[in-house]
Amino acid sequence: MGDFFISPADLKPLTGTPRWPQLIDVRRQPAFEASDHMLPAAHWRDHLTLQSWLPTLDPSRPLVIYCLHGEQVSQCTAARLRARGFPARVLSGGIDGWIAAGGLLRRRR
Repeated sequence: MGDFFISPADLKPLTGTPRWPQLIDVRRQPAFEASDHMLPAAHWRDHLTLQSWLPTLDPSRPLVIYCLHGEQVSQCTAARLRARGFPARVLSGGIDGWIAAGGLLRRRR
């Protein structure tokens, strides 16, 4: 899959380890608000305001971006982060792919 994507199968074994990356949920706000779940230790951020939350990221740690399906929103956000020097990757299939692969989730509410 190259180094731009990470599969749920490759990310799952990192759960709860020191190698667990920074996770940014960039689902569009209506999709995010309609869901009760997120990946463990993920933070939701509005992909349209990347510049405002960029300082909260650690550029020395791996970064995984996910949206609903792992397509436009997460890929665009990861590309913008990579252009700024961040080691960002996209979770293949987004949160839907993660769920289908049996990945752990945390409740938001």
